[in-house]
Amino acid sequence: MILSQQWCVQQIPEGGYRCCRILGTKRGTIIFDKVIEMKSIKKNCKGKLFFSFTPEDYYLFTDQFPELKPELLDLQIKRRFADQGLSADPADLIHTSRKIPDKRSDYNAIFLPQKELLENLNQLSKMAGTTQCKLVPAAAAISGLIKTITDKAVLVLFTGTESSQVLIVKNGIPLYSQALAQTSSGGVEQELIPNAIDFARINVRKEHGVDQFEILVLGPLRDTIQLNSLGIEQWQPDFSSRIQTAEADDVYYYPHLFGAFFADSDYSFLPDSFSRIWKLQRISKSLAFCAIVGALLMFAGWLYCQPKITRLKTEYLYTLVEVEKQQQDITRKIPPQEDLNNIERLFEIRNNAEKDFRLDQLVTMLAEALPSEVFITDLIMKRQDRETSDTAMDPGAISDPVADPNDSSDSMMAESLSFPETLQPKPFTISLRCSSKGSYTDVTTRFKKAATALNNLFSVADYTWNYQEQNQTGILQCELTPGKGTDQ
Repeated sequence: MILSQQWCVQQIPEGGYRCCRILGTKRGTIIFDKVIEMKSIKKNCKGKLFFSFTPEDYYLFTDQFPELKPELLDLQIKRRFADQGLSADPADLIHTSRKIPDKRSDYNAIFLPQKELLENLNQLSKMAGTTQCKLVPAAAAISGLIKTITDKAVLVLFTGTESSQVLIVKNGIPLYSQALAQTSSGGVEQELIPNAIDFARINVRKEHGVDQFEILVLGPLRDTIQLNSLGIEQWQPDFSSRIQTAEADDVYYYPHLFGAFFADSDYSFLPDSFSRIWKLQRISKSLAFCAIVGALLMFAGWLYCQPKITRLKTEYLYTLVEVEKQQQDITRKIPPQEDLNNIERLFEIRNNAEKDFRLDQLVTMLAEALPSEVFITDLIMKRQDRETSDTAMDPGAISDPVADPNDSSDSMMAESLSFPETLQPKPFTISLRCSSKGSYTDVTTRFKKAATALNNLFSVADYTWNYQEQNQTGILQCELTPGKGTDQ
């Protein structure tokens, strides 16, 4: 059971708030009380809040970034978003981001104007009895709600009295959003829905590789949408396995409200200063109670903490006023694009170096791979000057060589080793030349063993060999590139 008070709160775009108390849990199902509407919540909701708000304007952004410290990553995301030109005034935007679970280096971010937050922050600052809060935009709340029943892609048609939109989510991540045109009475132009769905499908297929998704209608006006009449199959999921409500259809009408509980905490826009103040307020109340029951020492502790609380409250008020100024200062401190490009270049060089040959192991690997009667006569290392495709070699498919009696092996005995002095974008490639003396049958057997061993360690291409009857010498040549055992 959930002992402390917990509330889901939704900001209503038309004004006021929609609230629902969380009563407890039963076998993994969250039990919610009835939904009520209030003009103000500052004296009604206490304890832990799961708060969703609906910004008039926001942006979804997904891209790949290297592993960086959180501060540098935020700067990179901000800079990359500004370069996309999605907003006319990116300096006025704030964002939250999270790493996409099934992608190695992809991050998803929600950008919105900082003024969209101030009304809700002011409301929270006036509340008494709040202990914790998760403050998420509507897109994150709906994404969290859908994740309770499926990790697959879902297209949500949200129909509200003030605004309607198409939102595509997958595994708790909002990938795409698009506003829908509304009629003068507040409904949705249903004739435009098929085109909106097709346009969304094209975008998420191109940007995220998503082609198939379920279609779900949510929102206060969901009953006005008849997808069957448009030839579109509508998904009707059952949320009852995770959510129990006083009215069975409330979760379909108010997805923002219930989804705030399940939204990922990385999408929370609540400043850290709020959590610190609420924590100190709880400490202050505890100390005051202990002082009243007769402990002068605890009363002294309360006196010690009270100035800190007052100072933090003052700092918080100044923070609200100076948010815009601080945002501009941070923007000016962002390194120029040239420095950011150099950082990305360093990561690219490091990644290429990790894929390159281990020079300290190369000689040992070749010595162990080649039979004892096969000798290296020429070894040249050079950078690749163009993209090459690895060709796997089948040692059993070696064709018989054409003997060249006029070829002399003396010119192939000079040893050569060259490599660039600086790191380049392309990895090393090795031109290997070997010789082996003996009968044709012996040389063929040795070269097949050498081919098998080399193919297990490297990516081998341009494999050729011939046999000089005059000198009873076989010559083997091939190109080696990093792969298989060389990247360990």
